[in-house]
Amino acid sequence: MNPKYEAWTNSWGIGRGARAGGRVAPDISEQAGFRDDTLLERRQREIDAMDEETWLETLDPDIRNMFIAARRRVESRMPGDAGGNQVGEIDPLALETPLPDDDEIVQPDAPERAPDEDFGAALNRRAEARFRASRMAATDQATRIAVTEVRQNKLAETLGPDHPLVKGYGLRTIQTKRDSEKRAGMRIENPYSSAYHRDEPGAIHKATLDDMVTDKIGHPPVEGEVYYISDLSVITKMTELYGENWGNSGIGGHERRKHLIGDGIMAIQFVPPLVPAPPEGEEEDSARVIRRKKHTDMEHHLYSVGGFPSAYDIINAAHPSQLDPLRDVDPMPLDHSNSDKIAAVLHTPGVQTLETAIVSGHPHANIAAASVGMLEGLQKMLVKVDAGEEDFALLVRRNPVVAEAISEIGELCDLMQAQINDAPRLARLYDLLVDEVHLVLSVVKPYTAENIKGAATDGLTRKSPSLVSLLDDTEVEAESFLLASGMDAMSSAVVNALRCYPENRHLTLGDRKTKGDDRKLTADYFEVGDGLLKNKELFTQAGNIMVLTLNPSTPVTTFAENGPPSWDVSNVVGKIRDRFTDNPGTQDDPVIAILDITVEKPPGSGEDEELETLFRAIGKWLADGSLILTVNKSYQKYPSMGSGKILSGGATVIGCGPQSKAIRAGLRADEDAGGCLAKEESQLACHFMTQEEDLERTLLAKAAENATFVKTFFEGSEAQHQGDPDRRQKNYFGEGLPYLVIGGQGEAFDVEERVWGDAGKKSNKPAPMHMMWEMGVEQKMSFGFHTTSALPMPGGTRIALGQESKSDLVELLYAVGKLTYAPPVFNANRAAADEATRLRGDGCKEQFASWPDDLEHAVEHRDQDKTEDRARRDQATDKAVALVKAYALKNKNMHGPQFDWNAIEPTVRNAVAGHFANSFPNAKKRKKPAVYQKEMQKHTANAVETGIKALGPAMKQGVVVSDIEKIATDAASQAMPAAGAAVDSKLDTMGSDPERARFLADLLLKAGLLQPNDVKRAKEDQSVLSPKLAALTKAYEQLKANTDPKGKVERADVDDMTEAQLLRQQMALYGAATTPFLAAGDRKGDDPSIMHSKVERRWDDGKKPVPMDQNVETAFLPNIVASCALLSEAVFDDRRNARLCIAATDALMDIGMDGISNETCQALLTRRIGLLSEEPDAATLVAKLKQACESMPYPEGAATAFIDTLPGALLMDSADGAGFADRLADAALGQLPLDYLIEVRRAIAGGDDTHREPQPEKLAALDRLIKRRTSTD
Repeated sequence: MNPKYEAWTNSWGIGRGARAGGRVAPDISEQAGFRDDTLLERRQREIDAMDEETWLETLDPDIRNMFIAARRRVESRMPGDAGGNQVGEIDPLALETPLPDDDEIVQPDAPERAPDEDFGAALNRRAEARFRASRMAATDQATRIAVTEVRQNKLAETLGPDHPLVKGYGLRTIQTKRDSEKRAGMRIENPYSSAYHRDEPGAIHKATLDDMVTDKIGHPPVEGEVYYISDLSVITKMTELYGENWGNSGIGGHERRKHLIGDGIMAIQFVPPLVPAPPEGEEEDSARVIRRKKHTDMEHHLYSVGGFPSAYDIINAAHPSQLDPLRDVDPMPLDHSNSDKIAAVLHTPGVQTLETAIVSGHPHANIAAASVGMLEGLQKMLVKVDAGEEDFALLVRRNPVVAEAISEIGELCDLMQAQINDAPRLARLYDLLVDEVHLVLSVVKPYTAENIKGAATDGLTRKSPSLVSLLDDTEVEAESFLLASGMDAMSSAVVNALRCYPENRHLTLGDRKTKGDDRKLTADYFEVGDGLLKNKELFTQAGNIMVLTLNPSTPVTTFAENGPPSWDVSNVVGKIRDRFTDNPGTQDDPVIAILDITVEKPPGSGEDEELETLFRAIGKWLADGSLILTVNKSYQKYPSMGSGKILSGGATVIGCGPQSKAIRAGLRADEDAGGCLAKEESQLACHFMTQEEDLERTLLAKAAENATFVKTFFEGSEAQHQGDPDRRQKNYFGEGLPYLVIGGQGEAFDVEERVWGDAGKKSNKPAPMHMMWEMGVEQKMSFGFHTTSALPMPGGTRIALGQESKSDLVELLYAVGKLTYAPPVFNANRAAADEATRLRGDGCKEQFASWPDDLEHAVEHRDQDKTEDRARRDQATDKAVALVKAYALKNKNMHGPQFDWNAIEPTVRNAVAGHFANSFPNAKKRKKPAVYQKEMQKHTANAVETGIKALGPAMKQGVVVSDIEKIATDAASQAMPAAGAAVDSKLDTMGSDPERARFLADLLLKAGLLQPNDVKRAKEDQSVLSPKLAALTKAYEQLKANTDPKGKVERADVDDMTEAQLLRQQMALYGAATTPFLAAGDRKGDDPSIMHSKVERRWDDGKKPVPMDQNVETAFLPNIVASCALLSEAVFDDRRNARLCIAATDALMDIGMDGISNETCQALLTRRIGLLSEEPDAATLVAKLKQACESMPYPEGAATAFIDTLPGALLMDSADGAGFADRLADAALGQLPLDYLIEVRRAIAGGDDTHREPQPEKLAALDRLIKRRTSTD
């Protein structure tokens, strides 16, 4: 092994090594063989396997000596001690000055064998970080021990296992419902996590609180007996909104009792319970239904006022601790400084990569900016504390919990550097970063109540000069209040506004939908629709209080069918202006507008901020007191830019006059009752409000761009829904919003044998949503901004877009979107009715002209034992069955997977014969041929309708594999003309027949048109290959004809090529016609992570790489193929999708998996390894296993595939003893370091500490591999 490596170099001319010792990574940008974005890591592993002497020998002398010169230059500029030894920091000048060619320090004749370790430690540690990241992931995934569990155990060493900070670690990330084995990267688990923290408590919360309330009420609570709330203000708000008798509607009355459970938790007990258990042996009756409605109404009411306790309060109540994490822990040494420690983290290579991503246009620049901003804010906070009151500063400076959290932050930043291109893994690391910052803030508690309230107000004023002028130049005041959630803020604002009008308790809802003459009461927020609107009496007439939403989370409502949105700022201003035109407010009788602004869009180029547009338009009414504005915002999404949850929301009252003061006083009382200002959650919310400022809006803007990009996937072509309005899907999209709502309520498509639920069981959710969840879209009950998620809603399925690159989004959503329209599905009733209608029409009249004579002819030639009537019916049955057969064979695209006319024909015949037995023209009508013919046409059409319905079991009831394959081949067909032209041009540039022959042989091998042995023999003997050029060229022309989109249509009925075979040929041609490309400008710098994000595919015509057009099907074809393979796996969790998985994955490995996301790459390769038993022989099986494992983007991919996917039967003892099993172990794990194999062994051995069962066959093979490795090492 002696490849020629070139050093990555930075501005001062020194190679950037991958580890201490300064080993350099190869310059991939000039390598013709660069075929995927993991090649750098594979070559780095080769380097890592060398000893220092071997490695140095691979370098050119000038590069080797440059490292020596760099070391000596560094040493010469480091301060020395009395003994002449260098000590202290490296002089920055040594790292800024380029080395001259004639530098006298360079001594080519006396090279040293090992670069200085101190200098090497300062070099880029990307690959080293990548390895640590993979080790962490291996521990997390291979052993199924979540990274949060490891961190909790470590934290418990300082605080104890039951401390609330230990129990709450990992809780800040909203729970994803996706199976943990299918999640990307590190798993964040916490038993107290729930789908949506502000909703009703999860099962563990309910069980925990039930245990705590048992002592209060004397028995375990039964269903409908106890409901949990955060504080007494919830009861007041429930009474204000739903009347004194809330909980007492319907049958019977109930006494309400209150019990204090803990800080921030109260229990409301209903005596008797709202849902009493029926007497023993009795069935539920109508009274039981009414009582259950009382129970569900109660939950809705609590939901509408944001009344549920915080999950963090539940943990604090269940695990009380007297240990103060600031004062009751052993301090670090006297010379330790946490502010210095965080400052050092900000100068690590990991953070430097994040900073480079921010300024380089990296796809994940916004996540990087959020991370850096959060940490820079942490440094500012600790520096400020250091400069404050000395005793407190000393406690913070030397606190071990803070110190350990900062160490974890540094480690996480290194790992983020390694996974900067991997959206889901980067997101998980960011979430963990938030948890560590939360630990620091929970210990230090740096933010005061004034800081928190001021930050909320500043969030408004910095976006609106008009608001600043109002506050400075008029009597208008603004005061912000911290409440439990956005819905708590909304309900508190409504309640305090209603108190201003005790005689006119009515609300005007801004979001309405017009449908004909019906003014439907609706809203663009779940919380309003499912909460406040439950009390319709508040909306029976227009009131002085307006409830408005800006940029909703469910962009469905419009003023009119297909009309403009009712949620943008111009419409909000218009609604307020219309109100003042019709019925202006006064200071004594003001209009009170309550506006939710949780989602704020950033302004476009040359546009004003939305809030500036708002306040400029309504300022005059605020100034004269005729309008009071309460602005509500949920802060829950700030902690992790949309994916994290804390219980926190804000309401800011802006106005003047007595009513404004009254509203502020009421909200102040609610704020005090909730006690949110004193909770640890508020510290995190304030940190993001003050340090991140408006970064969330930058994330939202990128997500909105992604929504615009993916919406076309779900729109379908005109040909797909023209003339068929039932197939036109209702999609909703708001320009500038990060959401896409697809499908209407109840609109779904089905699949053959659903993989979710029991076999044949129908799902009550739209199938596209299930498929997205299976493919990697987060399954969350909330929207986020850094990873894409989907959830059910009344309008269908809401997709909330994240920060993924376009290629990632194609993989996640393209196939699902196209499948929404693509598959023609057999609808027995509609198809039968349509064909019957056609047969009854005048257009088919001639078709039945001969039928009277044909039936009489059958009578004349009937068997002696058959009556005349029976002969006519049998003849009619034969003809009708023939019509059904013609229909079935004509509609091949509606055939089920097992369609066989001969098998289904008896069922069809029985159905048709049964119809004619009950319905046939009577004898009188035979005397009038014209009438008889018309009657036969009508009766036969009805019989055919019955026969087509009988086809049902043989026809396609839902999606089949070929539908998904066809999405891929249809997309590929759009790239084939350009691909063929590029390959033709490349052949023309080749200088010899052997060169052309070798190229064509490789192409045809990948297309499946040549066998591997033929190609190998031909390559070894050019005398064999050259004469074959004509035959190879002919085969190549056939390949182009096969993949020609026009030819595809012509071939449909004349050959047996499957869609999977066609896809293999298309991808082989595409791969030969394209090449990965890294522009010269993107090669500058010293961070391969950033470079990898800039790699793109271009046409390769043999002359120079030519940019592709931006057509999705051409530019992202490998991602589309990957998307279809993933979707097939999601829909068909059995052998039926094997051919697509094998064809797609092998094709992608052949052309190189550059541009395919790491998660998709790993998922496809893992599935491919699970299908190895399909291979024809042992040699091919081993070779394919080795290829798949070496193509894995992360080492744990190969490890977990070996552990989970590789069929264990393949490793059982065979005729050659353990030889074959050893070959498999070598192929799968041979490239992994020895200590990594130890980690894999731990997982395979199983046990409680790994949450896995032992696998003895694999363990034996791995032990032999480890023994071989240790004996050679």
